Amino acid sequence: MKAEEVIRSRLKDMPGLEIVLDTHSKIKHGKRFTQLLVDNPSVAYKLLVEVLGGSKTSATLVLQYLLQPLAEEPGIVEEALKKLEQGEDKLVKKIILAAT
Repeated sequence: MKAEEVIRSRLKDMPGLEIVLDTHSKIKHGKRFTQLLVDNPSVAYKLLVEVLGGSKTSATLVLQYLLQPLAEEPGIVEEALKKLEQGEDKLVKKIILAAT
């Protein structure tokens, strides 16, 4: 299963959030949230924080849930999300690319 499919499947566990994220993402970026996360994790993170009322903690928890099945190493998602919060998305992209 491709990374985007895994993320979309996990996001379906949060149907209200999935609808809101997709709506905001389509309006602002012209694509579904899952595609935005795969293409540009830092922009997707900022959108998620915005939708969640500015809560970086909530955004990090959601992304951890979405990305965890893609991780090949223990602790890699947590490390990637710390870097993502600082604006660096290379490690998140590496996790997604490895699962594609």
